[in-house]
Amino acid sequence: DNHFGSFETIITEAFFVNSKNKKTNTLECGENVTIEIHYQIKKPQSGYNFGMGFYTAAGELVFGTNMNIDGVFPTKLPEEGIVRFCINELNLLEGEYRLQLAIVNSDQEPLDYYRHYSDFNVYAVGTDDCDDVYSEAVELTKESLVLDDEISDLYEDSISVVDGKYVFEGDK
Repeated sequence: DNHFGSFETIITEAFFVNSKNKKTNTLECGENVTIEIHYQIKKPQSGYNFGMGFYTAAGELVFGTNMNIDGVFPTKLPEEGIVRFCINELNLLEGEYRLQLAIVNSDQEPLDYYRHYSDFNVYAVGTDDCDDVYSEAVELTKESLVLDDEISDLYEDSISVVDGKYVFEGDK
């Protein structure tokens, strides 16, 4: 099934924002891109893990990450909020891709999981820079996970970066 989970926390909306700060599903190779995931908590959980993945139109995984990989696993979040995955220099070949999104709890049980949330396209403009990047996929920087202001206020002293990885030190 494409969409499943307990739906105790849900994705209410998700979209790409390009380097011009516009909502879009058409992205330029090499540009800075943000994925905004808007969520709503219907039943509080003991922990939350947001994740995303890029797949080719043929269904091959190109790149995926989540908060756990970056050492971030918040146990408390506002009832509604936004989690942003920020990508510096989207290094994907020209083509059609699928976006996968998920929220799971601390036991890795799916709360809201979309195997295929939306399609997006990548194009190159007058450059060969994206010809050899398929194996590199997407490089997320240490600043790649951005929490909205309310979430950041909850965790401002709890999330730090050590050796390029997030370290979550628990609730305030």
